[in-house]
Amino acid sequence: MIRSMTGYGAAVVSLGTGRVRAEARSLNHRFLQIAVRLPEGWSAWETELRRLVAQAVERGAVHLALQWEGTAEAATTVVDRARLRAYRAVLAVAEEEGFAGPPSVLALASVLDRLVGIAEAGLPTDEATKEAALAAAREALAALRAQSEAEGARLAEDLRARLGRLAAKVAAIEARAPERLAAERTRLRAVVAELLGGHPVDEGRLLQEIALLAERWDIAEEVVRLRAHLAAANAWLAEGGAIGKRLGFLLQEMGREANTIGAKANDAVLAHRVVALKEELERLREQVENLE
Repeated sequence: MIRSMTGYGAAVVSLGTGRVRAEARSLNHRFLQIAVRLPEGWSAWETELRRLVAQAVERGAVHLALQWEGTAEAATTVVDRARLRAYRAVLAVAEEEGFAGPPSVLALASVLDRLVGIAEAGLPTDEATKEAALAAAREALAALRAQSEAEGARLAEDLRARLGRLAAKVAAIEARAPERLAAERTRLRAVVAELLGGHPVDEGRLLQEIALLAERWDIAEEVVRLRAHLAAANAWLAEGGAIGKRLGFLLQEMGREANTIGAKANDAVLAHRVVALKEELERLREQVENLE
């Protein structure tokens, strides 16, 4: 299965006192780069979580984040007793100075949020919580992998189409090669005839020059290698797996063959076809950079 390097997955695993929430994101990167963000009390689990990421993803920048969400039942009510005593002292002084009687319920309600708070339960670090954290991470990574495989399937379809267009451009280049030699022979004959001023052209000598040109301009080897590279790319797409880096190297080789053909072109039509080939190679390379 071809996989994209971009993906996202999330999961939640519940326990009696709360739940573990996990999120996994991946982006393009030349190698496997893992970043794990955990609550401070869970840092001892980072090595195992990194191992899970490495098992799920082969290449890309992967960010895995876990957090603990405690339930309301696990929280406790906390009264700020020092502040409450201060309020009571103020009320006592007010009463001594002859102010109105005890404060109303509304007056008390206005300061209640300053006196009473909710304290969440501490971060659990027991074995059950660890297993829940690992399970949430596995589920999030599985969701990420499923999304990257779906995107990879779409990329693979596009790559196959682009490889087909490359094959057509290579065929067009190959077809032009003998045509340019014929055109050059016609041009040379006309130039020589003009220089000789009506004297007969030495066909043997002319053919010898054409043969030398054909040897210098020969692109058969480059065309054969391009076709071999295209066949390898299609085979790897059918094979699946983490082929992004291999395809990247293969496209570099194809670019070198295209440059060699361009250097041997000496023909406007062929040069234009080589430019079109290199343009398609660049589009293909941009897509391959998204593959794991």
